[in-house]
Amino acid sequence: MSLESRKRIHFFTSPTPVEKPAGLQKLVPSIDLLIKRDDVMELAMGGNKVRKLEFIMADAQSSGCDAIITTGDLHSNHTRLTAAAARKLGMNVILAMKGKKPEPVGGNLLLDFLFGADVRFFDVDRKELPSIMEEIRREREKQGERCYVIPRGGASAYGVLGYANAAFELRNQLGDAAEKIEFIVFATSTGATQAGLILGTKLAGLRAKVVGISVGRTGDEIAKDVTRLVGEAADLLGVSPKISSDDVIVNESYTCGGYGVVTKEVTDLMKSVAQKEGLLVDPVYTGKGMLGLLGLEKEGYFPTGSRVLFIHTGGLPIIFSHWRVEQ
Repeated sequence: MSLESRKRIHFFTSPTPVEKPAGLQKLVPSIDLLIKRDDVMELAMGGNKVRKLEFIMADAQSSGCDAIITTGDLHSNHTRLTAAAARKLGMNVILAMKGKKPEPVGGNLLLDFLFGADVRFFDVDRKELPSIMEEIRREREKQGERCYVIPRGGASAYGVLGYANAAFELRNQLGDAAEKIEFIVFATSTGATQAGLILGTKLAGLRAKVVGISVGRTGDEIAKDVTRLVGEAADLLGVSPKISSDDVIVNESYTCGGYGVVTKEVTDLMKSVAQKEGLLVDPVYTGKGMLGLLGLEKEGYFPTGSRVLFIHTGGLPIIFSHWRVEQ
């Protein structure tokens, strides 16, 4: 079944903008920089998870489900947007959050509560959360609900379709100019966004190299998940694109102390981007992704004159829970 024929629920107006950032361009003089603004979406402050949820929630609806179960860290963009999407579709939503309930509650977690999600906290290793979600599923189904379980970050074959579709959107949006993009750079974590872009660029005939900037995990861990997800999504679509290990590029040099760790290097970057471009990036995902972009340009990773597209994957509510500006 082709990507176009897959059921999809439209949660945002496409295409999202592609901008030429005059202020940021001065920080990366050796490349031609573009930014695709996936933070500019209607659903609950937007972000990359919206694209994934268009296909995931369509599958949930087709399966006759009336409740969604998923998981994430306390600052999770995925849980915020899943809660919003579920409510928009009239579904219940249960969130298994990793960690203890903080006081006060802010950022994405505040929005989870605002959407009326059943938020539960588990101070456990992340590996235990899939079995915890399965326990919740059994509990809720005994109460008569039919539950759909979404992996952390929307990292499923259906989630991958969101960014496979984004590659076609980009090609249609920019026309011949899309074929001149040599690198697509973004923050990567669970791997579904990267898997979608790799699969999508192959199917759409784009030549861009897909470069993920790890926000915490090792490159090998992410690459393994990306490779698996590409295969699962390709099977779902019934396609067999030629994809090699060289196509799965993950840079782990800009994790800045690990996942969820906020360092001065990241906050300084956030200030610089805000003040030079009027653009907000968060300290957990897009800030580190942007840091990686600037670092790679300085290292000479991109050949001089390369056209590079940075995808802003959202995450703005995290700013209000992870960082305070020095007065």
